Amino acid sequence: MTGERLIDTTIYDVIVAGLGPAGLTACLYAARDGLKVLGLDPAGCGGKLLTIDNLENYPGETLIKGPELAAKLEKQIQTLPVKIAYEQVQEVTDIDAAVKSVQTRRHTYRGRSLILATGCRERTLGLEAENELRGRGVSYCAVCDGRFYKDKDVLVIGGGNSAFAASTYLSRYVKSVKQILRRDVARANKIEVERVLQNPKVQVFYNLLPQAFLQEKIDGEEQFCGMSFCRRTDGQTVDLQADGVFIMAGEEPNSGFLQNEATSLLLDRHNCVQTDRDLKTVVPGVFAAGDLRDTNLRQVVTAAADGALAAYKAQEYLSSLN
Repeated sequence: MTGERLIDTTIYDVIVAGLGPAGLTACLYAARDGLKVLGLDPAGCGGKLLTIDNLENYPGETLIKGPELAAKLEKQIQTLPVKIAYEQVQEVTDIDAAVKSVQTRRHTYRGRSLILATGCRERTLGLEAENELRGRGVSYCAVCDGRFYKDKDVLVIGGGNSAFAASTYLSRYVKSVKQILRRDVARANKIEVERVLQNPKVQVFYNLLPQAFLQEKIDGEEQFCGMSFCRRTDGQTVDLQADGVFIMAGEEPNSGFLQNEATSLLLDRHNCVQTDRDLKTVVPGVFAAGDLRDTNLRQVVTAAADGALAAYKAQEYLSSLN
């Protein structure tokens, strides 16, 4: 595969892997500092912003849709000399060298510094048939798939902010939402919880542990028709019928491209990239920003702040080399 890659002859000052809020902000700040910047992301600009319906806590915006904010950021980047390539980072090599290499399927890119901002992805439940039912009743994105369940009954699994926000969003379209929490208390903030508890379309169930997907054969194919749970308080089985389920059970870092002998030193035991307070990793010239880090708060505003600081520190690092 390596022999088939084209080598980009440009040596960039900064290569930004991931173009969500953290990566886009890093590109913005780095380019405004006069650095030669390359941004890489297979899905384009926006990251998880593209899956957020209404964003109510971004400074300066009382209410804005995630894709709208992503479009604003992308438009701002387009006014600057930033090269964007819609490619997936597969590997980072020569990480200790003065010029580091980033491998995608098609190209080898080289940069004097790296900002890793590939974010995280939804965690699966790990139950039998989960992958087979994906797109046939099992979903991980309410904004992406909610409209397919108009006037139907759905489940939402999770007790964090994203789960409660999903229930609120889905209630606009579906007939009913049953939200399932594994514990007896929610992890979400008070506003999100109160919004759901006051919603007549949503019923919240506590202390239920997912056990299995219920299926029925329709037109020769197995389709999702509900889930079986174990009640923590008494061990009893609880079956809930539904037309679809939205699994909002947390997130995992998109760090697979770093999980090899040369770059695994960047990762902690949860495969998040470890940084200090200046977003520096253990390797000089390599920084991380946003949800790829082990951070206490995963929000658009904190990701953007990370991107700004990472770019500033990358510029500082490059200046020290001159």
